[in-house]
Amino acid sequence: RHLRRMQIFSVFMLKRRSRCQCKMEPKERSNCGYPGITAEQCRKAGCCFDSSVPGVPWCFSPKAKKGSQCLKVCPADSRARINCGFPGITAKECEKKGCCFRSHPAGVPWCFYHRMVEEGNILHEMSPHPVGS
Repeated sequence: RHLRRMQIFSVFMLKRRSRCQCKMEPKERSNCGYPGITAEQCRKAGCCFDSSVPGVPWCFSPKAKKGSQCLKVCPADSRARINCGFPGITAKECEKKGCCFRSHPAGVPWCFYHRMVEEGNILHEMSPHPVGS
Protein backbone atom coordinates (compact mmCIF):
# COMPACT_ATOMS: atom_id res chain seq x y z
CA ARG A 1 0.00 0.00 0.00
CA HIS A 2 2.82 2.42 0.90
CA LEU A 3 4.64 1.53 -2.34
CA ARG A 4 1.49 2.27 -4.33
CA ARG A 5 1.25 5.72 -2.73
CA MET A 6 4.89 6.40 -3.64
CA GLN A 7 4.21 5.35 -7.25
CA ILE A 8 1.21 7.67 -7.46
CA PHE A 9 3.27 10.49 -5.90
CA SER A 10 6.10 9.86 -8.40
CA VAL A 11 3.73 9.97 -11.38
CA PHE A 12 2.12 13.11 -9.96
CA MET A 13 5.51 14.77 -9.58
CA LEU A 14 6.51 13.84 -13.15
CA LYS A 15 3.35 15.42 -14.48
CA ARG A 16 3.95 18.55 -12.43
CA ARG A 17 7.61 18.83 -13.45
CA SER A 18 6.91 18.36 -17.16
CA ARG A 19 5.91 22.00 -17.65
CA CYS A 20 9.48 23.27 -17.29
CA GLN A 21 10.94 22.79 -20.77
CA CYS A 22 14.43 22.55 -22.22
CA LYS A 23 13.56 23.99 -25.64
CA MET A 24 14.93 27.53 -25.86
CA GLU A 25 17.38 29.69 -27.76
CA PRO A 26 21.00 29.10 -26.64
CA LYS A 27 21.32 32.78 -25.58
CA GLU A 28 18.40 32.25 -23.14
CA ARG A 29 20.24 29.52 -21.18
CA SER A 30 20.89 30.10 -17.49
CA ASN A 31 23.67 28.00 -15.95
CA CYS A 32 22.37 25.19 -13.76
CA GLY A 33 25.54 23.18 -13.15
CA TYR A 34 29.18 23.48 -12.24
CA PRO A 35 32.38 23.08 -14.28
CA GLY A 36 32.82 19.46 -15.35
CA ILE A 37 29.24 18.35 -14.62
CA THR A 38 28.21 15.36 -16.74
CA ALA A 39 24.96 15.06 -18.69
CA GLU A 40 23.75 12.44 -16.19
CA GLN A 41 24.56 14.61 -13.15
CA CYS A 42 22.91 17.59 -14.83
CA ARG A 43 19.70 15.70 -15.56
CA LYS A 44 19.62 14.18 -12.06
CA ALA A 45 19.63 17.76 -10.78
CA GLY A 46 16.49 18.42 -12.83
CA CYS A 47 18.33 20.55 -15.38
CA CYS A 48 18.68 20.40 -19.16
CA PHE A 49 21.85 19.30 -20.97
CA ASP A 50 22.91 20.10 -24.53
CA SER A 51 26.60 20.26 -25.48
CA SER A 52 26.02 21.00 -29.17
CA VAL A 53 26.37 24.80 -28.90
CA PRO A 54 29.79 26.21 -27.89
CA GLY A 55 30.07 29.34 -25.76
CA VAL A 56 26.84 28.88 -23.77
CA PRO A 57 26.04 26.79 -20.68
CA TRP A 58 25.64 23.10 -21.50
CA CYS A 59 23.85 22.37 -18.23
CA PHE A 60 21.07 24.93 -17.94
CA SER A 61 17.82 25.65 -16.12
CA PRO A 62 14.59 24.62 -17.83
CA LYS A 63 12.26 27.29 -19.10
CA ALA A 64 8.77 27.74 -17.69
CA LYS A 65 5.67 28.37 -19.72
CA LYS A 66 4.84 32.04 -20.31
CA GLY A 67 3.78 33.87 -17.18
CA SER A 68 5.38 31.49 -14.69
CA GLN A 69 8.81 30.61 -13.35
CA CYS A 70 10.76 27.40 -12.78
CA LEU A 71 12.01 27.00 -9.23
CA LYS A 72 14.66 24.82 -7.65
CA VAL A 73 13.17 22.85 -4.78
CA CYS A 74 14.90 20.73 -2.19
CA PRO A 75 12.80 17.66 -1.35
CA ALA A 76 11.81 17.81 2.32
CA ASP A 77 11.04 14.06 2.29
CA SER A 78 14.38 12.39 2.99
CA ARG A 79 13.26 9.31 0.99
CA ALA A 80 13.09 11.44 -2.19
CA ARG A 81 16.78 12.47 -1.98
CA ILE A 82 19.19 11.55 -4.78
CA ASN A 83 22.82 11.60 -3.64
CA CYS A 84 24.91 14.50 -4.96
CA GLY A 85 27.94 14.22 -2.69
CA PHE A 86 30.19 11.81 -0.86
CA PRO A 87 30.56 10.70 2.77
CA GLY A 88 31.80 13.60 4.88
CA ILE A 89 30.98 16.36 2.36
CA THR A 90 30.51 19.73 4.04
CA ALA A 91 27.53 22.00 3.49
CA LYS A 92 29.79 24.49 1.72
CA GLU A 93 31.21 21.83 -0.66
CA CYS A 94 27.71 20.54 -1.37
CA GLU A 95 26.24 23.96 -2.07
CA LYS A 96 29.23 24.80 -4.30
CA LYS A 97 28.12 21.84 -6.46
CA GLY A 98 24.67 23.45 -6.65
CA CYS A 99 23.01 20.83 -4.47
CA CYS A 100 20.83 20.84 -1.35
CA PHE A 101 22.28 20.06 2.09
CA ARG A 102 20.52 18.86 5.23
CA SER A 103 22.55 17.04 7.88
CA HIS A 104 19.68 14.88 9.09
CA PRO A 105 18.31 12.23 9.40
CA ALA A 106 20.98 9.53 9.57
CA GLY A 107 21.10 6.89 6.86
CA VAL A 108 20.15 9.11 3.90
CA PRO A 109 22.20 11.44 1.67
CA TRP A 110 22.84 14.80 3.31
CA CYS A 111 23.99 16.35 0.04
CA PHE A 112 21.32 15.76 -2.61
CA TYR A 113 20.02 17.06 -5.92
CA HIS A 114 17.25 19.64 -6.11
CA ARG A 115 14.29 19.36 -8.46
CA MET A 116 12.99 21.89 -10.97
CA VAL A 117 9.28 22.65 -10.57
CA GLU A 118 7.11 25.27 -12.23
CA GLU A 119 5.91 28.01 -9.87
CA GLY A 120 2.44 27.20 -8.59
CA ASN A 121 3.09 23.45 -8.77
CA ILE A 122 5.22 23.23 -5.64
CA LEU A 123 3.88 20.73 -3.20
CA HIS A 124 3.94 21.40 0.54
CA GLU A 125 6.48 18.57 0.89
CA MET A 126 9.13 20.66 -0.86
CA SER A 127 11.22 23.70 0.10
CA PRO A 128 11.35 26.25 -2.77
CA HIS A 129 14.49 28.13 -3.84
CA PRO A 130 14.12 30.40 -6.93
CA VAL A 131 16.47 29.49 -9.80
CA GLY A 132 19.70 31.45 -9.56
CA SER A 133 19.62 31.87 -5.79
